Amino acid sequence: MIEPNGPLPPAVYWRRRVVAVGGTAIALVLIVLLLSWGADDSVTPSANNSGKGAVAESSPPPAGQQLANASSSSSASAEPSLSASVSAGGSSAAASSASSAASSSKPKPKPKPKPCAESTLKLLVQLGKPEYRVGERPEMNMVLTNAGQDPCVQDVSRQVRELVVTAKDSGDRLWSSLDCYPPKTNEKPVLQPGQQLSFELSWAGRTSAPGCPVNRETVPAGEYLVTAKIGKLASEPVPLRLR
Repeated sequence: MIEPNGPLPPAVYWRRRVVAVGGTAIALVLIVLLLSWGADDSVTPSANNSGKGAVAESSPPPAGQQLANASSSSSASAEPSLSASVSAGGSSAAASSASSAASSSKPKPKPKPKPCAESTLKLLVQLGKPEYRVGERPEMNMVLTNAGQDPCVQDVSRQVRELVVTAKDSGDRLWSSLDCYPPKTNEKPVLQPGQQLSFELSWAGRTSAPGCPVNRETVPAGEYLVTAKIGKLASEPVPLRLR
């Protein structure tokens, strides 16, 4: 079977064998190529349609895998909102603390001082000297002191301040600083603890009466008392001698 036999020359038979073998090989190659193309065509739709087609044709994952995917996707979607809420809460807390710090740093307004109680005030009279000659003008000084522990408001207007001279023996009223000083003022200072106010006045040495009558007499030599008053508050009488 290997050596060609026949009436024709051996070379003819060898060429026929080569052609037959070559044709067979070509046929096999074509078959293989056709099979390969068929396989490629069957895979191509699922590869190219990786979107909707791939999802439709692919089988659903197991239930456990679905739960795991759902849990991971919900966690992933929840993380941004959680981060945002924490950030918003932190900023609001910082703003609240800054507002609290600003409000706490502001000094609170001090309460307004109340009117002075008589028990916290001390009033006294100071004379330039204890004895004057008749015709001289005795110097008198009214001193008001806040002897309390707190600031307070006191009315010391001209119409409530008064110096009074009385006879030591009889107690007769001889002169008042309010009789001949009709002008009124509005003086209501705040007295700090220990603060003093002083009001000086010189007396002409003559009598007076409410309304300041024209006929006023010179006070003769004798023993007298000088008392200071502010509203209902009165000082201790101080002796004054005229000679």
